[in-house]
Amino acid sequence: MRIRRRLKRGGVELIVVHQPDGSFACLPAWMTHETASRFAIGMAPAFSLTTLRTLRNEVDALLGLLASESTTERAEHDAPIR
Repeated sequence: MRIRRRLKRGGVELIVVHQPDGSFACLPAWMTHETASRFAIGMAPAFSLTTLRTLRNEVDALLGLLASESTTERAEHDAPIR
């Protein structure tokens, strides 16, 4: 894996690597550190269901703070719903 360049986006350090198929991939820089080698992909979840539910609630709350980009459209001659 050949590092093409380093970037910083949204406060996160990233590296761009040249892949064997000729394409490029952008990876978080921490994934290239020696300490990242202690992480492994496993079959069993590493977090309890309670922790995952708490995380989901936090994400939902944060998403609720974002302004919606979509607007409700209504045809000019629609009859009001009663």
